[in-house]
Amino acid sequence: MSATLRIQGLSKKFGKQVVLDNINLEIEPGHIYGILGRNGTGKTTICNIITDKLFADNGEVTLDGEKISGNPEQLKRICHVKEADVFSTDTKVKDIFKTYSYFFENYDKETEERLVKRFGINTKKAYGKLSRGQKSAVTVTAALASNAEITIFDEPTTGLDVANRKIFYEELMEKYSEDMGTYIIITHQVGEIERIIEKLIIIGGNKIAIDTDVDNFKSKSNLLSGKEEDLKKLSFYGDSKEFKKFGSTKTIFYYGNISGDDLETIRERDIEVGKAEFEDAFVTITKEVN
Repeated sequence: MSATLRIQGLSKKFGKQVVLDNINLEIEPGHIYGILGRNGTGKTTICNIITDKLFADNGEVTLDGEKISGNPEQLKRICHVKEADVFSTDTKVKDIFKTYSYFFENYDKETEERLVKRFGINTKKAYGKLSRGQKSAVTVTAALASNAEITIFDEPTTGLDVANRKIFYEELMEKYSEDMGTYIIITHQVGEIERIIEKLIIIGGNKIAIDTDVDNFKSKSNLLSGKEEDLKKLSFYGDSKEFKKFGSTKTIFYYGNISGDDLETIRERDIEVGKAEFEDAFVTITKEVN
C-alpha cells in the first residue's frame, strides 16, 4: 500500500479565531507519524479537513495528486477514528464493526476478532453502555481492522488503562511490520509514543512548528547550562528558550545545530551541553506559541 497525502496552503477560522494558518504538509507512505500539539492547536481540525468532515477556508488536500474533498473513492482509502466519534447509543458494537467492513473493502475480520478478544470487548453490548476506555478499544479495533492505506488515530488511548494501551501499541507495530502502511497518531500524550513514531509534526501557534524525523528532532534538542553571562556569548542565545534557573546557573533550550564557533565558546566558557528529553523538548517548543 502506498499513498502520498499532501496538504497545501490550508487555513481555517472559527469565527475570528484562526485555527490553522497556511499549513503545508506531505505525508509520505510507509511511515508512522505523530502529529503533536497542545489542546486546541488544530490537530483534530486538520484531520477533519483531510477526511472531508470539515471544509477549509483556503488550500487543498490531495491523495496521490487527486483532491479528496467530495471524492468518495479517495475517502475510502483513509480511515480516521477519534475519541469524539459518536455512534447511536443503542447501536450494537457488532453493527459498528459491520459498518466499517462495508466501507473498507480490505477490512480484516480476523484482526477484528483477535482484538475483540484481547481488549475484552462485548460485541453484543450497545455502544452507549460502554465505558470510555471500551469505546476507545472499539474505535482502534475498527481502525486496525480496516486495512486502509492511511489510518489516522485521534487521541487513540483516551480512557484505555495501561494494559490496553500496551495492547494497542503492540498491535499497531505488528500491523505496521506486516503491511508497512501509513499510520498517523494525533495526541497531546507525548511521552508514550516516542518509541512508536518515526516522523514528527508539532503544531503550535496555528502553524507547523516542527516537521522532521524523530531522530533528527532529538539530535537538535539541546540543553546548555552555565552562567548567564557565558551563555549570552553563544550566537544562538537570542533564539533559545529558558529551561530552568537554579542559583547562578541557567539552563537554556536550543533547537538546532551548534556551529563550530559556538562549540569553541562552549569549551572556553565551560558550558555543559546535553540533549533534552523528548517530552521536555516538546513542552519547551510549544509553551509560548499556543
